Amino acid sequence: MQSYSEKFQKEIVKYLRISIISILTLALVLVGWLEITSFQDKHAMLKSQSHHNVESWFNERISILDSFMSYISYNTDIMNDYDATQKYLETVAKEHKDLLSAYIGSPSFKTKMICSDNWIPEDNYVVAERDWYQPDYRKI
Repeated sequence: MQSYSEKFQKEIVKYLRISIISILTLALVLVGWLEITSFQDKHAMLKSQSHHNVESWFNERISILDSFMSYISYNTDIMNDYDATQKYLETVAKEHKDLLSAYIGSPSFKTKMICSDNWIPEDNYVVAERDWYQPDYRKI
């Protein structure tokens, strides 16, 4: 038969095990909560940064278009001054490294388009059509 102290020791060991398991479980929950909180903070930061990046990108494009509009407004001879317009577009393309090409197009231009990279379209080129454009077949 077990003595009172042996039973007491077994009970203490049992409670110590339960306490250790409880403490480890709480620690894991705390670490998990901290990871989730950290992830949420990182996600919020990345979301904000992405929003800022997209907004900056659009604002830069708007400023390029505003620049084009100013150029066109102040240079009424744009239709006839191919070289000056082409040089202007070269400058725009150089200032904005992520642009492949800058162009102004109109059916009334002698070349239909004036491009920063000196590309001259064929006579049958239609300025309003793009090779990459796909019509929305859901509307058909």
